[in-house]
Amino acid sequence: MKTTARGFMVMFALIGLFTFGVMLIPSSVSTTFASIYTLLPAAVTMTLYGISWSIQRELKIPAAVMGTAIGISSCIGWLPDLFMHTMFGHWLDIYGNTGYRFIFSYLIVLSIIGFLCGFVVQRSNSKRKAEE
Repeated sequence: MKTTARGFMVMFALIGLFTFGVMLIPSSVSTTFASIYTLLPAAVTMTLYGISWSIQRELKIPAAVMGTAIGISSCIGWLPDLFMHTMFGHWLDIYGNTGYRFIFSYLIVLSIIGFLCGFVVQRSNSKRKAEE
């Protein structure tokens, strides 16, 4: 990958596609296949953890405010962890197995948002380079 933003776009697209694939796994499939397949979105997600802060350089954030920028983006980026698990549990309590459709749909929407954020950064970088 030439840019971190492009890597983000590819990985978020893969996460969304793999998560959608999880929704399509029939209940008759072997538990071994289901277990291995459900590791795919997790593997790509863990890859994103490794490069999550490297995009700061592409955003041209000055070093003097990098700590503040990381602090603010951490608060925003980790905000879903405050409510997500409670929300998922609520969906499963209320809707039973149908709640899993809501959970996976929510995760796909987050993947789309991540993809779009990577696209915006990639586009702004392209415009910046064209102006130079």
